[in-house]
Amino acid sequence: MRIQTDFFKLVQHPFFIDEQSFLKAVEIQDEFCEIIHRYKIGAALVLCVLFLSTIQAAPPPAPPEAIDACAGLNERDSCSFTHIQGTVEGICRTIDTQLSCAPESNTPPPEAGNKPGDGTKLENEDTPIVNSRRNSFDESNNTLSLVAVSVDDKLYFQVSLKLISVSPIRLNLSELTEIDRPEQSSATYGLSSEILQVPEFSYKSRLYSLKLKLVHSEPEYQFELLSMEEIEMTDTGLFNVLDTGQSQCYNSNGANISCSNSGQDGAYTGNQASYTRNDNGTVTDNITGLIWQQSPDTNGDGSVDISDKLTHSAASSYCSGLTLANQSDWRLPDIKSMYSLIDFSGHDVSNFKGGDTSKLTPFIDTEYFEFAYGDTNADERIIDVQYATSSLYVSTTMNGDETMFGVNMADGRIKGYGVKMRHGQDKTFTVQCVRANENYAINNFSDNNDDTVSDSATGLIWQKNDSLSTKDWDEAISYCENGGTADYSDWRLPNAKELQSLVDYTRSPDSSNSAAIDPVFNASWFNNEAGEKDWGYYWSSTTHKSMAKLQSNAVYISFGRALGYMNNQWLDVHGAGAQRSAPKSASIQLDQSYKAVIDSNGYQAITHGPQGDLVRINNYVRCVRSDL
Repeated sequence: MRIQTDFFKLVQHPFFIDEQSFLKAVEIQDEFCEIIHRYKIGAALVLCVLFLSTIQAAPPPAPPEAIDACAGLNERDSCSFTHIQGTVEGICRTIDTQLSCAPESNTPPPEAGNKPGDGTKLENEDTPIVNSRRNSFDESNNTLSLVAVSVDDKLYFQVSLKLISVSPIRLNLSELTEIDRPEQSSATYGLSSEILQVPEFSYKSRLYSLKLKLVHSEPEYQFELLSMEEIEMTDTGLFNVLDTGQSQCYNSNGANISCSNSGQDGAYTGNQASYTRNDNGTVTDNITGLIWQQSPDTNGDGSVDISDKLTHSAASSYCSGLTLANQSDWRLPDIKSMYSLIDFSGHDVSNFKGGDTSKLTPFIDTEYFEFAYGDTNADERIIDVQYATSSLYVSTTMNGDETMFGVNMADGRIKGYGVKMRHGQDKTFTVQCVRANENYAINNFSDNNDDTVSDSATGLIWQKNDSLSTKDWDEAISYCENGGTADYSDWRLPNAKELQSLVDYTRSPDSSNSAAIDPVFNASWFNNEAGEKDWGYYWSSTTHKSMAKLQSNAVYISFGRALGYMNNQWLDVHGAGAQRSAPKSASIQLDQSYKAVIDSNGYQAITHGPQGDLVRINNYVRCVRSDL
């Protein structure tokens, strides 16, 4: 693949280029400004220098078509318009006080106080950051996927290399996509050395490093292997936490706002989901290394409905006995593996009253995975899409019920579900099997002796202590954004998936007299609404979107009992490790589905839903930062 850069077409209107685009133009081989950049050719160099000085000056005005494209839209809304350069797709941004449709690469200069990953350079940051367990080799299409390649610490790309020869080992560049500066680069390429270094990539649950040399640029960019070594793995395995998929932000009243400096989930970019459909009934997650059954159609009749659902024991047997894509090492996923698939661009359909579900958005990527809402023709609710896992609660829920943690891809929650119905028959669940990377979701914590704890498996650093006192959602965000533990200034409120990665599902208040978290952490305890010693709910930065006009609820994880009030008694209804949601602020007007009761301590408590989920608007906080 040859990279084409039509320099003169690019500069027809300076609105369409920023400094990164210019640097890209001057650094790509065989292009006009590549020659200028490498050989400094007289007058032509002056031309490019003058052009660069122009684009570094005040932002140029947007063309009228770009302004018209954002009429009636909001900041960060998707937009498109037709220009002399063709169809332009982008995001509505304020440029020179005017909301205009700008290409995504044409972003305004970062404001002071922006966080790592927004294109700014951190103090003492002289080299790209490498934590590359996101890279992977896909045997089904012989492709090495590199998620964030740093080119001389100036440009950043997602790169795909296709294996074309094994003697010698050579790979062709098959895909190149420019990206914003990531928090962590996964590989480095030197323009002068023409060497691509990949510190780590995963293949069949093993880690390797390699070094490649550019040997040809015509007709395609071709690399030859210089060295490759297997990296010894600990028992931790690969535990890359996928981004939640949430790109929009909402204030505590639920209104859509700009994500800039909000501290919310949408303001930060993590490991973006990357799937490969293998055309054999399986999907590879290129970030986690997990390989998934594409469809929960367990009976193979071509449709997903109630007849595909299995009891917990049958689900385990089905996966262990499955042969698919010539592989027989399938298993029922654990709760953290299953949760890796959740996508918080989905909407909770709990209050949906219609019959046509075709326009609803579930909490799973339906571009790659088959999905069906509850089978209402078989007397199921729309939200009856509880995915089975191998993770059984180490305590019990309700009145001593054996409980499995499951992920509901229709309402976007983790709950503990009794494996039997009220009258004793086995409950059935949606089943989607997984294989590969058997060590996924194993943490590797180390106490840094500075009130922080590192997890080398996820690449995250956590505060050892929580906030000690509870806060509403806005206060939780501010607490982390302004945190200074261990002299770091880049603390943030974790998103839902990051926070869930901390849960230790082998622990609970009843089984270990502790929170469901590794004992390396300190967790605040209190007497709960039932009058028992307990541990709390913890806020995430992720909004829990629903069918409502305003998005006023946020996701929390319960590290203690997930209480509910049923039949005039307090019960652990969903288990320590459940993920639910609560209003972001006490100022939000609650509808009639919320009920007030007096708890065992004599205080008013708020409950919600058929199981009387206890609603706490003030919750604990544990901040996170990336392992830099």
